[in-house]
Amino acid sequence: METGKYMEGLVEGLVGAQINDTREVTVTFPMGLKDKTLAGKTAIFDVTVLSVDTRTLPEIDDEFANNIRPGMNVE
Repeated sequence: METGKYMEGLVEGLVGAQINDTREVTVTFPMGLKDKTLAGKTAIFDVTVLSVDTRTLPEIDDEFANNIRPGMNVE
């Protein structure tokens, strides 16, 4: 999850959470929301973390490039 891609406060409220943690997360609905009755309003969600994924990026080298297209190198 990336800051700014979801409701304001959601990502920040979940940083450092572990599996089975329960958090009370306060968020603000975006102003550009289609449902104008919620736009800009604050809500509190009770969130239980069921799983945690970690994004890892591969090393960008010739082997990686060759996996993308045979014969390709990092240059």
